[in-house]
Amino acid sequence: MSPDDRREKRNGSVQPRFVDARWALTGGAFTAIFVLGLMGLVGGVADYEARRLLEATMPTIRFLSSSVMTASATILALMLTMLGMSAETEAELKGVHYRRIQQTSVMAVVALIASIAVLMILTFPLEESEQLRQFYSVVYYTLLGASAVLGGMMVSVVLMLLNAIRELVGVFHPRGDSQLLADERK
Repeated sequence: MSPDDRREKRNGSVQPRFVDARWALTGGAFTAIFVLGLMGLVGGVADYEARRLLEATMPTIRFLSSSVMTASATILALMLTMLGMSAETEAELKGVHYRRIQQTSVMAVVALIASIAVLMILTFPLEESEQLRQFYSVVYYTLLGASAVLGGMMVSVVLMLLNAIRELVGVFHPRGDSQLLADERK
């Protein structure tokens, strides 16, 4: 238990363990399910078609993975900036703010690692492999599923980031009516 958690427990203001994560994860899951549903509308693909479709989609999936990797690294830098800004402010911020930054950072790291994994898989010459010929449809659907999950993770990270920024703007607003402010200032 962190010092902030102990202090909040003593003060009787226990905060939820996952701050805004349910809303953000729901948005990400909805996005991934929506994309997977679109995949289902395409219908089944035979192995000979899957190779052609795999060749056509690999550049797009590679671009998506690179974009997720770049965005995740940028968001991590933004979280460090937000942490520094929070430490420099004269206002005393509640522990929920720091948990929100931590959770957003963890989600960004998971998205970063997943995008690196997908990029590493795409470096293999999948369409040239003799052993994979009978599994082209499996590889095709796996890569499409991975791209749907990457998109869903990025939606989750962006929604978590939106909540963090929205509350932090309230701290610096002239009225200072943010829920992040400790009781002394409110």
